[in-house]
Amino acid sequence: MDIKTIEWSEEMSLGVAPIDADHKVLVSLVNSLKDSVVNKAAVETHESVLAHLFDYTEYHFKREEAIMLACGYPETEPHFRVHEKLKDQVTDFLDGSSLSDDPDTPAKLLNFLTDWLYTHIMVMDKSVEPWFEGKDAVIDKANQKFVAERGEFVLSTAYRY
Repeated sequence: MDIKTIEWSEEMSLGVAPIDADHKVLVSLVNSLKDSVVNKAAVETHESVLAHLFDYTEYHFKREEAIMLACGYPETEPHFRVHEKLKDQVTDFLDGSSLSDDPDTPAKLLNFLTDWLYTHIMVMDKSVEPWFEGKDAVIDKANQKFVAERGEFVLSTAYRY
């Protein structure tokens, strides 16, 4: 099975520092999963990376959603539903196939996540970019409120980009 890869590039940037930083972390976590798959790491390693990825994804979605709302983006509900659908899809994928049952399962999940992340950033998130323009103060305030309420997410040093 071919293993897909994703690399951060400036074309993926939305020009919103906290969201771009989150996207870089998500790319790094997906690449950590790729490394564990390519190196045929133990199932526990895959599970650990996936747990970090799932937790950080949820944190990122909440931050991105808070910033979108603060900027008055009118299509928040469809965007938020896509976020929820991803969480459901990953949960269903893992419920339907244990990482240890089928040796291709980690690679299949990795390829799905790689495609999803790249497409989501380049299509859905990029469509929001115009709503962020000229709203640096609003974005900073929304992010500060988010961090005050949720705290900063602390990644294990093994997963920092």
